[in-house]
Amino acid sequence: MGTIHTIFSTIIDKDQKSIWLFPLYLIALFYGGVVSLRNILYDHDILTKKKVGVTVISIGNITVGGTGKTPTVIMLARLLQERGYRPAIVSRGYGGKSRNPVNIVADGNKVLMKPHEAGDEPVLIAQSLSHVPVITGKNRYIAAEYALKCFDIDLIILDDAFQHRALFRDVDILLLDAKRPFGNGLLIPGGGLREPTGSVKRADILIETGAGRKSAPSIPNMVEKRFPEKPFFSGCRTAQDVMKGHTGEILSCDHLKGKKIFAFSGIAQPDNFIQTITSLGGIMVGTAVFSDHHVYKGEDLMKISRAASASGAEIILTTGKDYMKLIDFADRLRDIFILQITMEVQPLGKFEECILTKLA
Repeated sequence: MGTIHTIFSTIIDKDQKSIWLFPLYLIALFYGGVVSLRNILYDHDILTKKKVGVTVISIGNITVGGTGKTPTVIMLARLLQERGYRPAIVSRGYGGKSRNPVNIVADGNKVLMKPHEAGDEPVLIAQSLSHVPVITGKNRYIAAEYALKCFDIDLIILDDAFQHRALFRDVDILLLDAKRPFGNGLLIPGGGLREPTGSVKRADILIETGAGRKSAPSIPNMVEKRFPEKPFFSGCRTAQDVMKGHTGEILSCDHLKGKKIFAFSGIAQPDNFIQTITSLGGIMVGTAVFSDHHVYKGEDLMKISRAASASGAEIILTTGKDYMKLIDFADRLRDIFILQITMEVQPLGKFEECILTKLA
């Protein structure tokens, strides 16, 4: 399980110099040229950025893989709600099967779509927030206009939209992974960069995510040296609680302490999930790693159950994102617990002040 993910991660996460990867480097050069040209056209207003009638905040990253965008979107929406704003979330809906130009994942009161229709992350966001509409659509300008037309909102948060320059945004928040903010320094497919590192200059706010990991070096010196004018904050994905899959009962994270854990996930950085479990005192006895956005089947859950039993695990644990794809397997959820994650940004007071100042 997770073979393709492992191979790709090896290519983009390590400083590969193999001659066998030379074709990927050539493709990366071509890709970089196209991206750079596109950015120049937008920077000089040759390609037009469309505006909607409310404030727009974008949250994104510059590398492939997980940097904590989903918990950051949830955190920011809650923060803005507390400050009196009425936000909606607009996402592309990666992995969703719906071909509609616009999908109402949640209307602010009820979640209306399932993960296989809308994508796992939009549904997770919708289930995590109250009174916040969640909309998906390939054309995010159309989706944003639809949200403005149909809901009483005064602000839109774009999920994973740093590269989606066709829609004007008032604030660009860029997340950088604490371990390797620019991957191996190469563009995809030779590396993990979605665009050249110079694109960081477009961001209004930088957040280092993954802070607090013992293995992670601090990156402020590197980033601040290149982009000293950017407000810089530290973000830590923190375990919030543990949920029983079949009942929804919420337990303290202390429930994992001293327990033998079998963990499975289909996320971009499964090592972060494992590190979080061990930091909570869980005893890892086995893991199953699937590719990011993996669509689970009954046979997958049977293999997980057998492997967990063979390992002597007391708890089978997965992520909130993976749970979204398991809700149709009610018979299996009785054996599964979900570790729910929140994003904490420090210093929080200065982050709030920075956001509100830019929205003023």
